Amino acid sequence: MIMKYNIDQKPALDDVTFQINSNEKIGIVRRTGSGKSSLLAKVFRTLNLSDGQILIDNVDITAYERNVLR
Repeated sequence: MIMKYNIDQKPALDDVTFQINSNEKIGIVRRTGSGKSSLLAKVFRTLNLSDGQILIDNVDITAYERNVLR
């Protein structure tokens, strides 16, 4: 997944790939400015992807209504 805030800026998220299994609890930690908030904003579809996709149960999140994801 690649996400940019503006077309002419460098990516906020670049080549991010991961899988979370059912009933698995995760934590997202890293230094300030590493993209934690950008990742969550993308999962909840408040921002658009520049490239790639996010799948939930093998369904692209763009198939879900935004209020369902939130």
